[in-house]
Amino acid sequence: MIDARTSKDVAGIPRGVGTQPRFLHASAIKLHKLQFGIDKRLTIIDEKSNAVLKYRTPHFRALATVEIPPLPAGVNIQVGWIQVCTDMQFINTYGNEGLTSWEFPEIVSGKYKMVSDADGKQYPWYGSKNEVAHLQGPTQNPTTATIHMNDNFFPQVTWYIPSIGYTRDPSLSFVYRKQRFYTFLALKDVNTDTYQIIRTLTWSMELAIDVNPKNPLGKRAKLLGPFEQESPKVVPEHLTPPLKSYALNPPNANSCQVLVWRPKYGDTELVVPPVQTTMEMSRYLVSTRDATAKLLRITKSNFLLKAQQQQK
Repeated sequence: MIDARTSKDVAGIPRGVGTQPRFLHASAIKLHKLQFGIDKRLTIIDEKSNAVLKYRTPHFRALATVEIPPLPAGVNIQVGWIQVCTDMQFINTYGNEGLTSWEFPEIVSGKYKMVSDADGKQYPWYGSKNEVAHLQGPTQNPTTATIHMNDNFFPQVTWYIPSIGYTRDPSLSFVYRKQRFYTFLALKDVNTDTYQIIRTLTWSMELAIDVNPKNPLGKRAKLLGPFEQESPKVVPEHLTPPLKSYALNPPNANSCQVLVWRPKYGDTELVVPPVQTTMEMSRYLVSTRDATAKLLRITKSNFLLKAQQQQK
């Protein structure tokens, strides 16, 4: 866990004409503690089910302790974690037949650069409990708040091809997943619905699993790596990407993701449609046919070769 301690005590609440405060500037907030990291453990594989392969990755965790100055009446703020996903490769290969791919159509098409990873209960915050603090003036003294969040993957992948016309025999042979995120510690002015970024973290999670579908249940899957995740980092202010307005609103990642069957030969098929989307799915499937060949190049041998090159 990285501990980036800092304490800033600068500008306070800008004032307009007269004496009424307008808003709280992010620079008025003291950031006393910032801790973040990914658990030092391996992805756990679960083969108990006859229908699906399950796995659970280590957690990414972030914690911040902030001190908020006294707030005059009328000032209404929230401080918390906003997370967005900017890239996802999540493929499940089924021998020589093809693969399924979880995709964000808005990102793949280039329409969006990021999608909200909020839980959907209180946009745009990652969660609605420990992940955000809400303060409303007047407050007479400084207020300290600790906000924290964690994230990991725990999906289910069918042993068989989830498309009509194929047998239900196990044929899953390879699983690969890599996602990239920005996690923003942000200040929201509730009255004006505007946001200021206090700190930005970036992190990713990657895994590769080799599967022999001919083996008996419990002896099919093996983790290929990576055995240590890339360390999360603080993003310098001048490199922090703008927090797009569409990433502050629905659809979130869970709602807009789709599962597509991409056979080696033949037409793509939408297996799991989006819950909510801004895209027209039939057009999306036609426009991304070329993506199948690219995704099929993500193989066990290529992953191992890449890992060897990184170790040199």
